[in-house]
Amino acid sequence: MERRRRPAKSQYLNRVITYMREHLQENLTLTQIAREAGLSESYLNAVFKECIKCAPMDYYINMKMEQACYLLCNTDLHIYQVAQHLGYENQYYFSRAFKKVLGVPPKKYKEMPGIPAVSMQVSC
Repeated sequence: MERRRRPAKSQYLNRVITYMREHLQENLTLTQIAREAGLSESYLNAVFKECIKCAPMDYYINMKMEQACYLLCNTDLHIYQVAQHLGYENQYYFSRAFKKVLGVPPKKYKEMPGIPAVSMQVSC
C-alpha cells in the first residue's frame, strides 16, 4: 500500500500566509488558521517557529500592522477607519496593538517625517 506524503512545510507556510493576507480585515484565530491549513494548532505553531522564528498569530498581527502603516502613509483614512479596515472594532485596541509592534502610536507614526519602512522581521 502506498503512503501519502505530507506536503513540505513551505507549502503549508505559503498557504497559511496567503490565507492570512487575504483575511487581514478579519480577526482570525489560531484555530481558524490551523483549520484552513489542515493542521493542528500545535503543529502550525511549531512550523512557524522553526521556519519563520515567530508564532503564527504574531506574524498575522505584524501583517496587519504592515498594512496599517501603508494605509496611514498612503491614504487619507483616519486612524479609526484604518482600525475598522483591519477588523479592529475598537480604535484604542488597534492603537495599543500598533504601538506594541512599532513602538509609537499610529497618530505619531503618521506625523513622522520620512516614515520608516516596516519589515515583517522586525517584530517577530
